[in-house]
Amino acid sequence: MLADRSARSCTSRGGYCAGRRKRHLNLLGGADVVTVTQTLAGTTTTINGGDGDDTTSIAPGADVNGIAGKVIVNGNANNDTLNVDDADAGPDTGFITPNRIWGFEMPGSDASNGGITYAVENLNLRLGVRADTVNVLSTAAGTVTTVDLGVSTTNSNIVNVASNAPATTGDVNGIAGKLVVNGQSSGTASDTLNLYDTDAGSAEMAFVTATRIWGLDMPGSDATNAGITYSGIEALNLNLGTRADTVNVLSTAAGSTVTIKTGSTSANTVNVGSTAPAAGGISTHYGQL
Repeated sequence: MLADRSARSCTSRGGYCAGRRKRHLNLLGGADVVTVTQTLAGTTTTINGGDGDDTTSIAPGADVNGIAGKVIVNGNANNDTLNVDDADAGPDTGFITPNRIWGFEMPGSDASNGGITYAVENLNLRLGVRADTVNVLSTAAGTVTTVDLGVSTTNSNIVNVASNAPATTGDVNGIAGKLVVNGQSSGTASDTLNLYDTDAGSAEMAFVTATRIWGLDMPGSDATNAGITYSGIEALNLNLGTRADTVNVLSTAAGSTVTIKTGSTSANTVNVGSTAPAAGGISTHYGQL
């Protein structure tokens, strides 16, 4: 059901109504599929998923440069998915929070205006063959956020994870839902994942494996749940603050360099071994530490 909430009268022009600023698509039960290719500047388009496992795709196989007016995607009940493609020539920079995506050349978009507002269980950001910078400030509990960095042999990508990204301050306490980062570069290209957890306060503990990062006050994170899952990353950089931290490196991935900056002022501990922080175990490090 397409319901327009504007009180103005209008004449349809190419699928849009002149003078109307708000458009609502209210879905009912069932697994609905919605595709958004572009929106008009000054117009807010709201998609309410209703019941069922719904999928909304924004600019599939293309780019979000035509998302000139704000898009709001409310998954509502069940298990809903939002796919966002931005595969044009770049480079581009974008931002992700628990309910917003902006940047990526979406006209006039910032933390409040334009761009995409969402509430879904699965968010998939799929990027193209170019050098991108993705700043993940926080993620929503109950939402799996997946970033595919695009296949390239010449362009390198950077993902910054911190509450103040791309600034090298802040923390990862707001990573409340699982974040999945898939590096896809090869050849002379590389993908870098930077984490900044530099807040003050009591000592914190982190765990690093060849595919996972958890702890550091990321809510509900453990070896399987929440936290960060990664693959295809050539450089993983963990940057800590002035507090006393313990980092447990259980394993590293082949082809990846893991760098840990423990910060200054306080005494820190880095344990390396398959059972860390417990003694014993074996060292299974196929990448550089």
